Amino acid sequence: MLHPLPSVRLDFNPLVQSTTCHLNLSGLAFTPDGRLWVISDETRNLECLECVQTPPPQSRSKSLRPRQPYQYGNAQTIDLSTFFPDLALDHEIDLEGIDYQAPYLWLLGSHSSKRKTPQGADVQTDLKRLKTIVVEPNRHFLARIPWRDGQLHACIEDPDRPGEFLTAARLKSKKKERTLLKVLEADPHFAPFIEANIPSKDNGLDFEGLALVNDRLFLGLRGPVLRGYTAILDLTVTVKKSKPDELKLTGSYRKHFLNLQGLGVRDLSVWQDQLLILAGPTLALDGSIRVFQCPLAQFSDTQDTCLTTVPFCLGDIPHQPGSDRAEGITLWPSIDSDQAEDSNDSENSNDSEKLEPPEQPEGSSPLELLVLYDAPHPSRLIQDSGIWADRFQWQAEGEA
Repeated sequence: MLHPLPSVRLDFNPLVQSTTCHLNLSGLAFTPDGRLWVISDETRNLECLECVQTPPPQSRSKSLRPRQPYQYGNAQTIDLSTFFPDLALDHEIDLEGIDYQAPYLWLLGSHSSKRKTPQGADVQTDLKRLKTIVVEPNRHFLARIPWRDGQLHACIEDPDRPGEFLTAARLKSKKKERTLLKVLEADPHFAPFIEANIPSKDNGLDFEGLALVNDRLFLGLRGPVLRGYTAILDLTVTVKKSKPDELKLTGSYRKHFLNLQGLGVRDLSVWQDQLLILAGPTLALDGSIRVFQCPLAQFSDTQDTCLTTVPFCLGDIPHQPGSDRAEGITLWPSIDSDQAEDSNDSENSNDSEKLEPPEQPEGSSPLELLVLYDAPHPSRLIQDSGIWADRFQWQAEGEA
């Protein structure tokens, strides 16, 4: 079962115009220095937060909303058009997946179209909005950005190969080469949904969740869900030799269909030799939100698979009617003390000692998850730009 641990406070920059991103969070990932990278599905930005406070040992685990929680702040907002200037400035990317694998931070857009939402002001206007489907090229986004020494770089020399460079690169989204969607237009399972241009919240094609395993990229699909089965796309990419800022698909992709009891993928993460799957409703409705685990060995690297047995369910993520829809999961890290941030880096701190890392039990570390929510409940909000994220620890039934 998933047992709640004390929550984690995230403070975003209140001076940034897009500070409302904390109301639309969709994914998160840690880098080796302990920084937390957070994405929103309503912007073109990436948020980077530092650990600015850890609770004293004697106060830990006493309350889900402790007075001295793990706290992340000193938020830095990064406009992705800095690395990819051809992004349309008037459209969001609809970021839905993020993962780190040295030396890159990887990002995934939904690749979905969207149906306009009725606003309730005028019946005829709402009927028109309800039939309007919008396609935004920015959403066709799969990219990687070099990370080194706590920073993202457009281009930096490879420390392991002097004279060679690591460059920010992405799959291009040209009219004649829509990359992922172009390839999937001939797919027997997905082609009908792409051809009909079915929007994401109508069980259309919608990528949510990204996980890397060596050179394999696992892309989760919130939709379409086919007869209760959801899919994970499995592919590899490489950089174009003639254009180091462009990626291309290599070889053929694979599809892995899983019986998640009608739920779609909302996020992915890798724990040891297991793929963790955050699953929730495909449509815009309240429903079960669960975390499943499935051995990576069950996903063939040479052919499509269909797993008819329901993967092991670690437990449910609590939610409330109309709110607290879990959108992102990542492993709660074990950070070495020499990597922790110096607390005097914060203007609001008078303690000059280094922050302590999250404590880990002796022996093998249990599975701990950090979870972010879209449509957060008001009780989760902190003033104008802060929010509570939740931590969970998995324990087998019968364990103390």
